[in-house]
Amino acid sequence: MATTITGLTGTIRASFEVNSQKAGDLGTAKDPLSLSKVLSLVFADTTGAGKADQIWHDRNDIAVSGNDDIDLAGGKSNVFGDTITFGIIRAIIIINQSDGTISHGSHTGPTAGVLGIGASGGFEWVGEDVSPFSALGDQIILHPGGVMLLTNPTATGWEVGAGVTELLRIAEIGGVVDETALYDIAIVGEEA
Repeated sequence: MATTITGLTGTIRASFEVNSQKAGDLGTAKDPLSLSKVLSLVFADTTGAGKADQIWHDRNDIAVSGNDDIDLAGGKSNVFGDTITFGIIRAIIIINQSDGTISHGSHTGPTAGVLGIGASGGFEWVGEDVSPFSALGDQIILHPGGVMLLTNPTATGWEVGAGVTELLRIAEIGGVVDETALYDIAIVGEEA
């Protein structure tokens, strides 16, 4: 069991702000839109809705058509060297750091570095009550420069089954020879 992280708080923010306008005969119509959500998580020796006691993060690169299978229940090491095994996931953020350019050959278009994010193999982390993926084969496509933020601050969060392998797969699906995808990932949750 990992040592619980103490003395930390965390905030996850999602913000979408767009201002549009259109000139008319008698003036300019404006449509400001601002959608935002702030989720405060408490990192402490406590569990329940909106709380977490562990964080794991990493930066990885994936070869063309390769993948990373992240075992949520398999004991990841955090930056302090503690081994953690998630029992509940509260939030996942993945940032595709790939620039999408192709550096060689006759290929054209921004197809390098596209990520497919979903469940994996025979150890899928799926089910509407236990995962953000409701069925086998569900996948989120994350293009270069894209960001995926998933949160579940409820008391039950997304459950990671005890004693089983539950994989989150991040795959390079752009398929351009000799190109890699680079991504950052952070997972916040409760230890099993």
